[in-house]
Amino acid sequence: MAEAGAFYGKVFNPALHKEKAPPLRYYVPFTSSDDPKPPLSYLAIGATNGRPVQIDHYCALVEGYNPAAMAARLKQDGVQSAGRFGMYPDSDGLQLQLLGTPGGLAATTEPAARIADGPPIVEPIGLDNVILQVSDLDHATAYYRKFFNGAVTRVGDRIWIDVSGTRLGLEKAPVGGKPVISSFCVRVKRFDRGQVSRKIEALGGQIVQTSKADADVLRFKSPMGIAVDLKGMKA
Repeated sequence: MAEAGAFYGKVFNPALHKEKAPPLRYYVPFTSSDDPKPPLSYLAIGATNGRPVQIDHYCALVEGYNPAAMAARLKQDGVQSAGRFGMYPDSDGLQLQLLGTPGGLAATTEPAARIADGPPIVEPIGLDNVILQVSDLDHATAYYRKFFNGAVTRVGDRIWIDVSGTRLGLEKAPVGGKPVISSFCVRVKRFDRGQVSRKIEALGGQIVQTSKADADVLRFKSPMGIAVDLKGMKA
């Protein structure tokens, strides 16, 4: 937990938050550390409790969200929620969480000690996308269209579904590989690719060669093995 919090904090935002009461969980806001507004998107870091290190779930905010009505409507289509946290696992077990707007950090959190002096390696703007590797691409596309009615496009072997300014990416899991939430991408202010790469490597991260579909991003793996993309935005 401490290692993960320190790594992601130094990359994105050293001003972490944490839960006020156990179990401990850290939150890394995807906003500037001097931005007074609550973050709409953030990275939550929790203990694995013996499970593999992985991206456990991702979350979308819903305007006018009524959890009971949502569960009843989806049940008609054979979609079952998984408990009181608003999780909807797909047929591969990949978990989508739904929460109501305005979102942001919960009232159960508080600022944690700043884990580093000085600015982060990059200046985050917000979440750009989450990519899932699924067992059946057509089935997964139809399933997620139940939740998100944005534009659907295909780029190479990947399906993109627009989710109100962010995107959900779906691609076939590699042969012999299991379905996973494979990566997430953060929009950041324009950066020097070489300089950022060296700083991430100095923290123990690993720079990963990207595919043609991800030519505009810098991908790295954290020391925990999680794949993260950085997408530089014009000023």
